[in-house]
This record gives sequence, C-alpha cells and structure tokens, in this order.
Amino acid sequence: MKRIIILEGPDGAGKSTLALTLAARTGGIIWHHGPYLNEANIWRRYLWSMLPAYANLTTVILDRSWLSEP
Repeated sequence: MKRIIILEGPDGAGKSTLALTLAARTGGIIWHHGPYLNEANIWRRYLWSMLPAYANLTTVILDRSWLSEP
C-alpha cells in the first residue's frame, strides 16, 4: 500500500503549500475535503479519495480532513 498523508492545522499554517511539495516529491495526488454539511454518506468521499493508496497506485495527501474540524 502507498502512503496516506493527512495534513491538519489552523488556517494559514502552510498545509496546502506542504501538500504541493509532498505531491511533487512523491508523485502523489492531493485531496481537500469539506466542509460537507448534511451529507449522509460522507465516509464514501473519504474512502474514494484514499483508494489509490490502498490499491498501491499512488500516495494520497489529504489536505485537511473535515472530519476533525467539528
């Protein structure tokens, strides 16, 4: 399995800049999640975004995981 990298932190901390750097170095893809208001199947979005890593295709970088914000 390729890596799943989750970047968390306050606004303006440099998460997106770091995500771009990591993607360039690893050949990975970036996903930015949320906010998803009133979404019944939010888990599907997260699973779908992580599938390339689970299938050993490429590294996935999650630039902010909305699930951690509330």
